[in-house]
Amino acid sequence: MNGRRLGLSSGSLPDAGAAELAAATARAGGGTVDLRTGKGHAWERDGVARGIRQVTAAGVEVAFVGCGARAGRTEIGRGARAGETEVGRGARAGETGVGRGGGAGLELPVTGHPVKVFCVPEPDPATLAGQVRAAADQGVALWVETHQGGPSCRRLAQLAEVTGIGVVVDLLGVAATGGADAATLARLAPHVRAVQVKGFRRDAGGAYRHRALRAADLEPVEALLSSGAPIRAITVESRAGTAVDDLRMLAKWEAR
Repeated sequence: MNGRRLGLSSGSLPDAGAAELAAATARAGGGTVDLRTGKGHAWERDGVARGIRQVTAAGVEVAFVGCGARAGRTEIGRGARAGETEVGRGARAGETGVGRGGGAGLELPVTGHPVKVFCVPEPDPATLAGQVRAAADQGVALWVETHQGGPSCRRLAQLAEVTGIGVVVDLLGVAATGGADAATLARLAPHVRAVQVKGFRRDAGGAYRHRALRAADLEPVEALLSSGAPIRAITVESRAGTAVDDLRMLAKWEAR
């Protein structure tokens, strides 16, 4: 046993309640979920804490809880654009001051579970390091996702080395931030805590479109694992409508 869990993201089944999401994950052979707050997903309709309890009561772990904050930028005060002051409504961590559940500008949606955030394109390393420490003071491991509009994988590896932030590798996010060669993935690997997988393609207009997951899509995951990445969870986060089948395929891939 490698201790790594497979599962679904609430983003794959946004209309599923917490117990339903957990059951769908278990039926497909998974044992964990990642949960996104602030996007109207049905798992949190009775509140974040209750939703988490319902998931764990069904025997499924919570890999991490995501929010809309973007880490690494110093406070911008009253000049913030509309929609940047509340997590779940486009908030950017570090831009508006201390939130209800965190520190150093971060508003954490939960404690007791890792929290996944986004990151501004050119983060201030000192601010980011302060946010990591402030989250740790709340008992929260702070992880940042590879995401369009954020730093490249190469830059994230540099930041993780100096700030201690963990990384959630979203496969589409890797492509959208310039891709990553084998050397970059190897450098990033020690800091990767989770992976979100999905199949995707780029249409004629340059937009990314989700599709069913294929084994070839998992080559970056294989490269990370070969470099010793301490990945705790791999979740399917897809809007292709194929998430349950994707998870079954992922389980077969893992069992090779």
